[in-house]
Amino acid sequence: NLINAGAIHTRLGYTFPVDWKPRVGGEFNFASGDANPKTGHVTLFNNLFPTNFDKYGYIDFFSWRNLYDLRLALSAEPFSFMKTSLDYHAFFLPDPGNGVLQDNGTQLRAGNPNASHFAGQEIDLVLKFEPLKYFNAWVGYSVFFPGEFFADTGGSDIAQFVYLQLTA
Repeated sequence: NLINAGAIHTRLGYTFPVDWKPRVGGEFNFASGDANPKTGHVTLFNNLFPTNFDKYGYIDFFSWRNLYDLRLALSAEPFSFMKTSLDYHAFFLPDPGNGVLQDNGTQLRAGNPNASHFAGQEIDLVLKFEPLKYFNAWVGYSVFFPGEFFADTGGSDIAQFVYLQLTA
């Protein structure tokens, strides 16, 4: 088998020099897909040790496989014990025939080569609190709006995710 796959990650940002450290940033992630995996010519990128939780949306629908992810990130530290972030993701599929792949390699949604490349949008809001040196809490809310790809391959509802994480 011939393997010809690749991925790109770029991030730019600026933190304003004021006390509450507002930051604006942008990110682009690309990982090749494989519209026809039966040819013996592999073009699907496979990250060897995947962890996606904070990279391609907190809902974890997408992985660094068959993906274009455009991300706009805003963050600030309004208090010394609190950080906030608001991220926007626009997801596209290089090869709609490959479908949406999760980090363990399973398909979230089977592909269709005639489907739209636009998979959807996600908005993530995260508040991080660290009131004590060895204790922190995260509160998060995410919402995913499915794109035309999901409509073309069977439809999908808006997904929401709320979580609380405590670490001591």
